Amino acid sequence: MPVRIVVTGGKCQGGIHPVGQEFVVEGATPVGGMCADAWNTIAPYVMTLRHGGNLPWAERDGMVEIHCPDPKGITFLLERIERE
Repeated sequence: MPVRIVVTGGKCQGGIHPVGQEFVVEGATPVGGMCADAWNTIAPYVMTLRHGGNLPWAERDGMVEIHCPDPKGITFLLERIERE
């Protein structure tokens, strides 16, 4: 299942990811270019959602918010795209 990634807040210290930027992961990596540090942080969560899993601390199934490893960095909302 595809996963949508949305930058929901914060300031990207590298100036790469503005708030509101979106990516969709349908394969192994997001289309459109994401910095390696951010991708390495969120990849395990994206793959969990892509394969039907959920995160126990998430408020909703199929969705989770993850912060970039930079303490002053951005926040990503990861959301599984359910298709019938």
